[in-house]
Amino acid sequence: MDRVLVAIRPVTSLGRPRGRESPAIPADRSRFVLHVGTDHVGATVGRAGREAIDLPDGEAVAILRLDRPIAAAPGDRFVLRRPSSSPVGGRILDVEPARGVARRRATTARISALAAAEPGSPAWIAARLDLHGATLRPPALAADVTDAVDGAILEAAGDVDQQGQSRRNELVGAGAAALRRNVGRLDDAREWGRADAATGLVGDRVDALIATGRLVARNDRIGLPGTPIREPSGAELAAMDRLVERLAVVAPPPLLEAARAAGCPPAAIRELERSNRIVRLEDDLAWAFDMYRDLAGRALDMARDRPLTPAAFRDATGTSRKYVMAILEDLDRRALLRRMPEGHVLGPRAPSRSNAIAASASGRSPRPSENGSGR
Repeated sequence: MDRVLVAIRPVTSLGRPRGRESPAIPADRSRFVLHVGTDHVGATVGRAGREAIDLPDGEAVAILRLDRPIAAAPGDRFVLRRPSSSPVGGRILDVEPARGVARRRATTARISALAAAEPGSPAWIAARLDLHGATLRPPALAADVTDAVDGAILEAAGDVDQQGQSRRNELVGAGAAALRRNVGRLDDAREWGRADAATGLVGDRVDALIATGRLVARNDRIGLPGTPIREPSGAELAAMDRLVERLAVVAPPPLLEAARAAGCPPAAIRELERSNRIVRLEDDLAWAFDMYRDLAGRALDMARDRPLTPAAFRDATGTSRKYVMAILEDLDRRALLRRMPEGHVLGPRAPSRSNAIAASASGRSPRPSENGSGR
């Protein structure tokens, strides 16, 4: 840890000369040396943010920003020292203070509740959950965040094709967006055991809504209670197969033109998207999933050896710049590639092997026309 939430209190010196001022709470950006256990490290006191509150018993809350990470735990006692002032004592409240959006939850009441609870106790766990909005250890959502996530899931379940039907990944995506709006990103998923902590938490909420009857699941469809779940007809299924076949080429025809030729109606096109049988990057540009997976996998493989330029990818696939740029921009949006001056290199979410692109493609971000951005 290199950033901790603490409660501090000046240490009164019994030998202080008469008339000398009592020690004060350190000012914002004061520099000290933190002594905790057998370790010591330089620390900067943060008293200007949302966490800078005064507790009823004379303690003051602050964020300590440390010069290097150290090992410590909630409840650990420490001393802040520097030559020019009296020492300051304190205790650690949280070794992983909220960042970003979640800091909006740092109110006097919430921080006071955390400070008053015994670290590790049920009361402390509950207070920390209320302060952060979501935790991974244990995996949980605060009550108000649960309401926001559930509301987004239920709204999405009733707003798909006006048929009240959806697939699980759509509902999880809507809930995860609501979670990020309330608490920001949850990046530390190592102990959660999933690639995305937000997806894990929201997936559990979908299961809970089904278990309590607020959602109804039938096969791979999920809808609101009382809403009939429409299944594609035999003719639509045949048309969907024909459209997928037409898009299973390196340079596919315009989507709407191919759909008309295949006799595939708009609702069936959306069903192909939901079931990940096609990957639609633009309103009129889509590939069959297997073809897109192969093209994206080739791009990642080429970017492993050297920065990948659009021209090199175009030559390798035998397509035009139109198709190449659509694929590269999609991989950039999903952090599988990263655009650099010399070309595209592997991004932070690039799979370790090219065949792992299948999993990445099935969890694509919205295409530009859906989120208003082409970046």
